[in-house]
Amino acid sequence: MRQSEMIHEVIASNFREEVVNSSVPVVIEFYADWCPICHALELVIQGLAEYYAWRAKFVRIDTDAEPEIVTVYGIKRRPTLVIIKNGIDTRERIIGFNPESFYKNILDRILLSATS
Repeated sequence: MRQSEMIHEVIASNFREEVVNSSVPVVIEFYADWCPICHALELVIQGLAEYYAWRAKFVRIDTDAEPEIVTVYGIKRRPTLVIIKNGIDTRERIIGFNPESFYKNILDRILLSATS
């Protein structure tokens, strides 16, 4: 998968720095290279990363390369988006392909609650 400059690849060794210690909410995309829905979602995620620049960080985790992180977050299907705020899992899960407006509705709600 092609990676946007606004979307960081996360592995176990940089997980704490990129996700847990982030000063802004983090949207994690759990994906696999063999997953056709993940490829279909790629442009939507890139658009979201640009739209939410400076308000949220977007990262990707390859589920095949990072099975321990996948287990911690209980990821069963790909793609799955998980939102972390203040280093804590919001328990928000977005599974599969959805229209950009669907993601924006959820992200707007979580980002607004991050500032209150």
